[in-house]
Amino acid sequence: MEKLLSTERFTDFTGPNLSELAQFGKVYLFETVSSTQDIAKKLVSKQEPALVIALNQTKGRGRFLRRWHSVQGGLYFSYLLFPDFSVKDKTAQMTMLISLAVAQTLESLSGQKIDLRWPNDIMISGKKLGGLLCEARQNALIIGVGINLNQPFFPAFLSDATSLFIETNQNYELDKVLRLILTRCTNLYQEFNTGKFAQFLPEIKSRHILLNQRVRADLWLRRIEGNVLDLDDDGRLLIRTDSGRLLTITAGKVHRIKSV
Repeated sequence: MEKLLSTERFTDFTGPNLSELAQFGKVYLFETVSSTQDIAKKLVSKQEPALVIALNQTKGRGRFLRRWHSVQGGLYFSYLLFPDFSVKDKTAQMTMLISLAVAQTLESLSGQKIDLRWPNDIMISGKKLGGLLCEARQNALIIGVGINLNQPFFPAFLSDATSLFIETNQNYELDKVLRLILTRCTNLYQEFNTGKFAQFLPEIKSRHILLNQRVRADLWLRRIEGNVLDLDDDGRLLIRTDSGRLLTITAGKVHRIKSV
């Protein structure tokens, strides 16, 4: 059973730290949950902004219910918002925007270059550092984020995973990272809400490691290979297939094909 924790057991989220986070919504702290997204969805009916934080997730996930290894040392949270716009039509754009906010924040903290991989992966040195998931529920937008911060190692089956600690040999304060991410997200969100999304596209594209690369895309019913030409305003990949067709990819698993 998922139980709320007292702040005494959350050493990174006590006193002034917790007060600073409360500006973003009501804060819910958990030691272990199935998924912070699941908790946030149950809070939609309250119609108030909320922040769900957990030390561990047993069923952390990304797009298409893919598992996310969520052990202690990482930062796992879901941010529940109630935007003025239709959230159903904007989840892809918000995914790109929040990805940019996370990348910029981690870059400022670590001094390392942070990249993005379509559609929602946070990358460093060619390995996966984190991921996010934006979901619409009624009039709510739920932003789920998982970042590998202080884990010293990963299981052998996660050979493509890394943490900021592994890459920089530094530990990071969870509350500080979270506060900085949410502050940057809020600032970008306010500009997005005034119709300024296009101004962020150049930097978003400059971080995407699949652009101008040869890829293999596993779609719902088929597999294609081709070259990624662009990322459009709605977060879709434009791919020219080997047969010469131009396809716009809205969902799927895309991998770069390394040259031999």
